[in-house]
Amino acid sequence: GVPVPGPVDGRDLRPLLAGEAAAAADRAIYVESLLPQLNYGWSPLQGLRTQRWKFIRGAEPELYDLDEDPPELRDQAKNRVPVAAEMSSRLASVVESGSSTTARRLEVDAAERSRLAALGYVSLVDDPGPVNDRQVLPDPRQRIVVMERMYNAMTLFAEGDPGGAIEDLEEILAEEPENFSVWASRAEVFFRLGNYQGAADAWGRAARLAPRVSRYAEFEGLALERLGMLEEALGACDRALAIDPDRTSSREFR
Repeated sequence: GVPVPGPVDGRDLRPLLAGEAAAAADRAIYVESLLPQLNYGWSPLQGLRTQRWKFIRGAEPELYDLDEDPPELRDQAKNRVPVAAEMSSRLASVVESGSSTTARRLEVDAAERSRLAALGYVSLVDDPGPVNDRQVLPDPRQRIVVMERMYNAMTLFAEGDPGGAIEDLEEILAEEPENFSVWASRAEVFFRLGNYQGAADAWGRAARLAPRVSRYAEFEGLALERLGMLEEALGACDRALAIDPDRTSSREFR
């Protein structure tokens, strides 16, 4: 019974819940995950789900028959080429229509940002850039084991084994030297151990690999300040503010 604002992109599902209507068999739902791109520098994922099919566009297209394979274990993109092509075309239409556009950025003050972050509503990642170039970015399906190894490394550190954590992170970096999230994790371990030079170097590398992420430059500045390199620390804060002029923590630190 609540009035629906004009700009809302959706439809009222109350008749379905009340059993007054049947779901449209061909209704397509847009889905996406930018976590691979935002956190690891891998391919972003966009997709379309119908009652039967789920199509995912990433580094490589994926197609799953939800009637026969609900857990999505058997990729049918190469076996059902016409279906994949149709779903890909429908997805392109949704993206081009603008209905999948990421929510515009909302500016809030530091206190409000902290409250929202505590509730889990605020991402700690800055502007990810355009969702494109999938063919030149790693496939998340092939990299999920890397994410698990990162989590395991940080678990080792939390359990009091910093040497094991650093060893694991360095092994990952030997395989994925462009993974800025691993560099940032390495920097965090070094910083907590008091190795501020190692932390500054690692955060600096992360900042260069992810030039849109302001916090890496700020954290590099924090490590440089601990080393007594105040001019360099100011320069790092200035780089953070150049990325995000409204980053309050960078201004306060500066």
